[in-house]
Amino acid sequence: MFESRVLKQANFVVTILPLTKKTIQLFTKEKLALMRPSAILINDACEKLLINKRRLKY
Repeated sequence: MFESRVLKQANFVVTILPLTKKTIQLFTKEKLALMRPSAILINDACEKLLINKRRLKY
């Protein structure tokens, strides 16, 4: 899947999305686990796109 491949290879992931039924909790724990440990996620959208944001390091 394109999305999985991109998450595995990206150094940076930037989200700029509106909050819709399709984007609520778009980034699940499983999807975040695909990212490199050194990758940086920049969420310039609504926090509800991220599931369980307390587990993320800021």
